[in-house]
Amino acid sequence: MMETLQSKRIKYDRFCTDHWKQSSKLIPNYNELSHHQFMDLLASSLPIYGYQIYQFLTSTNMFNFIQQHATLLCTYFQLKIEEDYWNYLANLSDMPLFNWLLQLSKDFMVQNSMSWDHTKTKTRIKDRQKLIANKLEKVEIDLNVHLQQYSSSLIIENTTYFEHLIKITFMAIAIAIRNDLQLFYKNFEQMKIRLHFDIKDAYYVKLFYDLNPIQEQVSISVIRYFNSYVVISLFFFVYL
Repeated sequence: MMETLQSKRIKYDRFCTDHWKQSSKLIPNYNELSHHQFMDLLASSLPIYGYQIYQFLTSTNMFNFIQQHATLLCTYFQLKIEEDYWNYLANLSDMPLFNWLLQLSKDFMVQNSMSWDHTKTKTRIKDRQKLIANKLEKVEIDLNVHLQQYSSSLIIENTTYFEHLIKITFMAIAIAIRNDLQLFYKNFEQMKIRLHFDIKDAYYVKLFYDLNPIQEQVSISVIRYFNSYVVISLFFFVYL
């Protein structure tokens, strides 16, 4: 499991997209792990209780319950990350500048070195928010049903010890999910940062064109912007 995550880190560290087919590659699939792989993952997430976790998951029924719980919980947090991103976009879409961006031609954006995805319309943003909200509602129901079904079938002799084992196992799951979703989270955080700078650039471009510049001024402005961009790019290349 750790090798898989490491290979993902190398392959997708500079990867930044909200397209599901690509970003979903950053989500772990606990159901694909063998019994030993999954136990190793949880034990390494909370080493101080590693032995107790191994002992707790020797039961096939308990293992299946914990693995399914981890899968549902991972889906929940993955959706919360997406929800935060699309809520951020929704807040941006309330800005008058957002509508201006959607009206720009590709030639205009290329000429002014602007970056904006025209597929991010208000309708698409609302559709994504609704879709994610529905998925979150379903996974919350599934989590509750999963817990209730399992707890009702248990016969526990030592309640205190069992609660201790459940607590540390759930802690290990939370740590594992946090680590395994790190790249997925980073991906959407980078998207938010990029959107912030895209909006900032657009604001200054609009401010410039609102002054009704003549063509000569436009050409000079574009050249200066390009030269500044090259200097900044070289600086980051040399010093970072």
